[in-house]
Amino acid sequence: MPMRFALPPIIAATAMLGAMPAAAQSLDCSQFGVLGSTAQGTRHSMTLLNSSDSRRTVMWMDQNASAVHMTDLNVGDSASYSVASGDIFVMVDGPGNCVEMFRVTAGQTQFTATAIATGEGGD
Repeated sequence: MPMRFALPPIIAATAMLGAMPAAAQSLDCSQFGVLGSTAQGTRHSMTLLNSSDSRRTVMWMDQNASAVHMTDLNVGDSASYSVASGDIFVMVDGPGNCVEMFRVTAGQTQFTATAIATGEGGD
């Protein structure tokens, strides 16, 4: 009689779904306006999803660390962009008020905004 083994849940889920998606490199909001995108490698599609508590403006940081307005996302909204590893995005809840900031990593296909804004700026 053959022996049967049950895979631990995380291994079973990974086997069924394939490799886990790459995660963003979180950046501190103090770097807003300081760090610029250094896109490199093959471009791919990435979806930004707003699962936070309020509307978010999506900003892309160009190579000179200047913020470029991409879109505004209400809670539950999403937008997709062609990105490359090294692109930097910032989620703001008002002019210059960074709530979340991240650098795209190779193979990253999604970023979900979840941070709760304090309203104090520089979250």
